[in-house]
Amino acid sequence: MSAPQASPAQNWRALYEAALLEFDPVKLLERIAEAEKAIAEEAVMLIRESGDRIERQKLEDAMQTLADLKRHRGSAA
Repeated sequence: MSAPQASPAQNWRALYEAALLEFDPVKLLERIAEAEKAIAEEAVMLIRESGDRIERQKLEDAMQTLADLKRHRGSAA
């Protein structure tokens, strides 16, 4: 018996949180990329399903935060 799969919504949130909590600068960009991919996949699913506006806003906010994190990491290097 296999372990239950996380829903896409849980998956993007977990990856997003992992990126926010990553302190290793080498791993940070990898975690950001993983989170961005999961968020984009969730956004496509919401668009196809005419998903709710609040969830789309959460995805947009998360993507903006990741972009800011990448930008900040670049200026700190």
